[in-house]
Amino acid sequence: IKLEGTRTLTNVSTSTTESPKFNVVLDNGKATFEDNTVAERESNITWQWDRNGTPFNFADDRLIIDQNSTANGTTRGGRTYEMSLTEELVYKRFCGIAVNGVKRFLIDGEKEIIIDYGDGTCDKQVSVTINGVTRNIRVNN
Repeated sequence: IKLEGTRTLTNVSTSTTESPKFNVVLDNGKATFEDNTVAERESNITWQWDRNGTPFNFADDRLIIDQNSTANGTTRGGRTYEMSLTEELVYKRFCGIAVNGVKRFLIDGEKEIIIDYGDGTCDKQVSVTINGVTRNIRVNN
């Protein structure tokens, strides 16, 4: 896979006493595959490493994706998508998927997909709503 684009990582923390916070911007992201199909992506994601007051006990760590984070692009199949968060995403160490937060996708400007990651419990279950129809799914990883 050939990867192109510019990825810029900026430390936006205001002090050394707060949780480290970073902004990652991907401009003109492009992946060209062996069969010459192309996927394109732009993103602006801000995340914070919450050490939960215990810098030496990493099991308590959380990664929080800011609600204003966005991404958009085109898939290898030519479909466009926009991703936004309606609630910040929270990841806990050792869980593998987000444990809290809501992600929204808009496919080809009309198909809406909402993924609700739950209440903060690492149960590896998500609620997926596609155009108003909801299903609960257990994620195996």
